[in-house]
Amino acid sequence: MKKNNLTKKICTGLGVLALGAIIGSGICYSKEINLKGHEIPDVSQANKLGDRYEDLTDKIEGKETLFDYYLVKNPKEDVDYIEIAVASVKGKIFAYGITTAYKQKGGTVEDFYTIYDEDGDGIFETKYTADETYNKHIEGSMLPEWVLN
Repeated sequence: MKKNNLTKKICTGLGVLALGAIIGSGICYSKEINLKGHEIPDVSQANKLGDRYEDLTDKIEGKETLFDYYLVKNPKEDVDYIEIAVASVKGKIFAYGITTAYKQKGGTVEDFYTIYDEDGDGIFETKYTADETYNKHIEGSMLPEWVLN
């Protein structure tokens, strides 16, 4: 029997970067593989907040990575908002960063994860979640090779 999901909790002293997430020294994160793919967020009804280009690799000259940012306000009763960052190179989407802010007494609690298409097949099989805070930046080594070709 084949497994469709694989979850691995990793603690690192070196730091691991996911879309929009720097997970620093001594921080734990989870990496989950779903061979059928994780759900891709629908941005068609979201408000576009803006976009920006960043230079994340020396393999392509200039600022090659486009980040499009979207916001969905009050999508569910217990959710204040969902922010979605869509990362692409040359029109090829390789990752979505999703921040969900849950309503709680006294404020909101954010949950962040990133899904990746590791091989360009359109299936976002890899999901990273952080146990701690994040900084909105992605390391060039996290760019899949298929987007660089």
